[in-house]
Amino acid sequence: MSHLLKRYIFADYESLKKVKFSKLQKVCNKVFVLIDNRVEEIPFKIVLQAQKLGKRVKWISIENEKDNNFDFHISFLIGALHQKMRSEIDFAILSDNSDFDPLVDFINEAGRNCIRVKTKKKKKEASSNGSAIDKIDEEYFNDEEEDLSETISKVNSEN
Repeated sequence: MSHLLKRYIFADYESLKKVKFSKLQKVCNKVFVLIDNRVEEIPFKIVLQAQKLGKRVKWISIENEKDNNFDFHISFLIGALHQKMRSEIDFAILSDNSDFDPLVDFINEAGRNCIRVKTKKKKKEASSNGSAIDKIDEEYFNDEEEDLSETISKVNSEN
């Protein structure tokens, strides 16, 4: 990852389980993971991968009584950091929820690069070859593929 480019990724724990932490450390400077405070166990494999990120991973415990509660918390966190951080820091939201799209558009219009990274394919795409998790690895987090900064540039040029 370029030392000049900075990228923060925001995800709830369930979405994060669908990608590899080892790939994340290559495409971002910081990962904010929102996790339900009722989760009592995290798989050892995820713990080991998260440790490699060190202080670059921030676990945020949320009281999640209702569905989509994480989405509100992610939106609030992004808004707070958007006001506080330099606009050169890119944001990426790891979510299949298209409700984030207006927020992503708003942030881009405000001068910061922001994308939503899907963790699964649409039903139509899922029937074709490869799983949704394989696809996200290929498109966004694969060592042999372009890095996320190039993908962000492509997404921004398409909009």
